[in-house]
Amino acid sequence: MTNDPFCVFEGRESDIWLALDSSGFGGIESHVAALAIALKEWGFKATVVFLEDHGGEHPLAERLAKVGVPFVFANGSPGLAHLIWRHRPKAVHSHGYKANIICRLTARLCGVDSISTFHAGEQGMGRTRIYTAIDEATAFLSKRIAVSSGIADRLPYTSTVIDNFVPLPDLPVSNRRESIGFVGRLSHEKGIDRFCRAADIVRERSDVSFHVFGDGPMRPQLEAHYPFIEFHGSVTNLENRLQKLRLLAMPSRAEGLPMAALEAMASGLPVLASRVGGLPELIDDGQNGWLIDSNDDVTDLANAIHRTLELSDEKLIEIGRAAREAIASRYSPERIVPKILQVYGFEKRLHAYHDLAMEARRA
Repeated sequence: MTNDPFCVFEGRESDIWLALDSSGFGGIESHVAALAIALKEWGFKATVVFLEDHGGEHPLAERLAKVGVPFVFANGSPGLAHLIWRHRPKAVHSHGYKANIICRLTARLCGVDSISTFHAGEQGMGRTRIYTAIDEATAFLSKRIAVSSGIADRLPYTSTVIDNFVPLPDLPVSNRRESIGFVGRLSHEKGIDRFCRAADIVRERSDVSFHVFGDGPMRPQLEAHYPFIEFHGSVTNLENRLQKLRLLAMPSRAEGLPMAALEAMASGLPVLASRVGGLPELIDDGQNGWLIDSNDDVTDLANAIHRTLELSDEKLIEIGRAAREAIASRYSPERIVPKILQVYGFEKRLHAYHDLAMEARRA
């Protein structure tokens, strides 16, 4: 996919560039889309910058195009430096370890402010662990946002803890089906193996279907070993998939604050999750979802799933409604985006925009 940067920026100054290195669609991409759309709706000029063009039609680019948010492919760090020198954004806000490292170094050399958001609750293994260590060690070169207090505590430099957020969909989930879902990268830290082993136990007691949305290194082995589970691969329109589930299970070993959990709860779908990352602050156990310990004994997970299957539709809808209310009160754009604007140094412009909007409504 190509996109001419000079057409994107011609006659247009940008307040903020949201930068990432991405070849698919996951939690970071969902967050960037939500932030870009919110900034646009609130009168700020945001542009999404992909560090590389990995080929094909990128699902995030397609989503941005539909809502009129400009985006550009920088073609690596030299291309990013050229774009910054030529078009001078007020700040560059990067997401993910590779984008964080490249953007904060490049922005510093170009004399532009940078902000780095740390999303990952895990430090990864092998090469990823090395890059994560470099990302954390160089974090002093930018302003820092962590999506959970656990991530902030791990970083060597003080960070501002700002939760992820999602807009509320118009209609919550209402038709409860006998399906249990998992959404996320199919890797050890996300606990997909725990989900599959628990599913194997539950299906001996209940006639329920299991669905996995996401891709990753563990998929071939798990797909071969658990043929009764339907593996859908990566999906971009998660909202439609959530409509078909009774419960979203997230038995992660490590997390930040997963967008999939926020999106599910915003739609009124209850979440069963491990007590890791920002999930204990998000989920009030037994009130708007359920929490379990993160361990390799999946008996508790299987029992918890089975208990949700025994709940009446009315009770499940009640819990889903409480989940949706939790998102509206604590994790909506209106609650979270002003905190991000304060890190940017844009809060005065936000107040001015709100004042103009109030005058327009009164007129």
